[in-house]
Amino acid sequence: MKHAAIFDLDGTILKGSSETAFAFYILRKGRIGLRELASWVACLMGGADTLGWREAVRVNKMYLRNKPVAEVRELAANCFSEQLVHFMFHEAVAEIGRHKREGRCVVLLSGTPDFILESFGGYLGADIVVGARLETRDGRFTGRLSEPHPFGRVKASIVSRLAQEHAIDLAHSFGYGDSSADAFFLDSLGFPVAVNPDRHLSRYAKRKGWPVLHFEKQARH
Repeated sequence: MKHAAIFDLDGTILKGSSETAFAFYILRKGRIGLRELASWVACLMGGADTLGWREAVRVNKMYLRNKPVAEVRELAANCFSEQLVHFMFHEAVAEIGRHKREGRCVVLLSGTPDFILESFGGYLGADIVVGARLETRDGRFTGRLSEPHPFGRVKASIVSRLAQEHAIDLAHSFGYGDSSADAFFLDSLGFPVAVNPDRHLSRYAKRKGWPVLHFEKQARH
């Protein structure tokens, strides 16, 4: 069976939020305007009461509503090469390289949209890339997420599915995450690592005896 190294993206490999950076990138490029922002805010306000602010922000993709899929994918690739590549943690890139040299299957598993995550996967030489999928209709995004969304407990179920599909031995695999929501998938692996953990994950990692790493240096390209 294969051994894997499974990495979250935001806060683990990348400083900050990849999707927030992308949204501001396309705003500066003039590819979204006041109409898209107004739609995003309206959807956010409508969902906050039932979902809570954090969840409402996470699932709200209305800024991409009616945007051609091909155009968004091109913009995401450009955003990566012009901006996001410079904000990856040097230590994370080195850790991924080490796992590849030691023959492990490298997996990127993140709630960031797949059209953003794929550029990271290509650059880092990941074997498997699983990101959030957005609903499309007639070649355009609807502004809604498709299920399942890689977040929290769902990440753990995705890891279980990947293990079956790719013959991965989870007991001898590594996992890297930065938030309490990552604890679910980290718990399913033999060698979990907390990276730049939030307060809740830091406490949980200490209680479980997990290694804690602090990545700070941003890669230079």
